[in-house]
Amino acid sequence: MSSRIRFAALAALCLATFPGCQQSQQKLSKEVPTLVNGAPITRTEVDRAAKALLSQSKMAQPVAPQVLEKAAQSAVDQLIAAELLYQAGSKIEVPDLERQVRDRIAQSRARYRSQAEYDKALGSAGMSQKEVEVAVRKDIVINNLIRTRFLPSASVSEEEIGKFYRENRDTAFRLGERVRVSQILVPVPEQASPALKKQARQKAQALLKRVQNGEEFAAVASLESAPPTNKNGGDMGILGRGEAVASFEKAAFALKPGEVSGLVETPVGLHIIKMMQKLPAATARLDEARGQIALYLQQAKVRKAVTQYAAELRAKAKVERI
Repeated sequence: MSSRIRFAALAALCLATFPGCQQSQQKLSKEVPTLVNGAPITRTEVDRAAKALLSQSKMAQPVAPQVLEKAAQSAVDQLIAAELLYQAGSKIEVPDLERQVRDRIAQSRARYRSQAEYDKALGSAGMSQKEVEVAVRKDIVINNLIRTRFLPSASVSEEEIGKFYRENRDTAFRLGERVRVSQILVPVPEQASPALKKQARQKAQALLKRVQNGEEFAAVASLESAPPTNKNGGDMGILGRGEAVASFEKAAFALKPGEVSGLVETPVGLHIIKMMQKLPAATARLDEARGQIALYLQQAKVRKAVTQYAAELRAKAKVERI
């Protein structure tokens, strides 16, 4: 469950429109089928939002016309709610808003290896850099509204936590087979030259040999593994199925306690894995699940309150539609 509290309609925020700085000049048209207190919601946004909803629901292709129509209606409703929340949130000062916008965009940009790859991703989403900036700004403003207006009153009691655990213990809190492993990582960037890849493999093989010859795994990991995997002697903690890339998971779960793998290749580099402990399937105890339950229940309360607030805003708003 995500630690960020968001209203369900915010899934459509990446499709947000420009702020209505010229709202009085906006008129309904085929390209702008909806106005929310004068702020436009465009046909492009609606189509993009509907496509995102269909993608999330994993609908079989081709999609029936009536399903497309229903998705478009849901998209419009989400975009209207998001716009109303943004308008309400804009009345609350957000400290360092523009800096937050720049930082968020920089974090997103950092996930791509180059500007060209980032631009390609924007093109695939049908968005310009300006539209990204507006979407991020709206996201921050709305989350600030939620954080200041709704989060403080969404407290969760121990009784609520215990009741939820008892009612869902046998379904939501079943833990599959898990392993506790340590690793030594030699990073290999995907764009590395053949010479650099060869050098990295030679280093990884040398480190593996040191461990095989009896050198303490944790000591080698602390000295040689790439940050932050060198912390705590390379200890990764407990991993369940599906929490690591396929090649790493396959190698890790195949080991016996105390056993060390050969070189394991993943998109981030070459790994040497040591099995520290195998844990059988079990049910999480209440004390283990308490934090997760509290967060989930808090988010549920916030979502309910925000949904009701958005409905109240819509009842008072001027929503014009073709």
